[in-house]
Amino acid sequence: MPNLILRSDHSVPETADPVTLQCGDAVLDVTQIARWAGCIGNRSTVVPVVDAKHDVFLSLPAPRRAAYRQLDSWLDHYCRAADPAAPTGGGC
Repeated sequence: MPNLILRSDHSVPETADPVTLQCGDAVLDVTQIARWAGCIGNRSTVVPVVDAKHDVFLSLPAPRRAAYRQLDSWLDHYCRAADPAAPTGGGC
């Protein structure tokens, strides 16, 4: 089963100021995510998103856009693998 792991590119202390909390993962250690992500399966894609918070889709606009671009690209890749005749960029 393919899986996409979107994560922040860095962790921040949960005691950081509110601005800093918006630009990093204050919940999990991203180094540990990177280290153990390969244990999820043999079809894992791990993408660090610059300045994303823990829930990358609730990040500030720039990292959120980057996360959605990565998701779109990943879905296009797996949709093409499932159906090589499928058009790109339009979903499955």
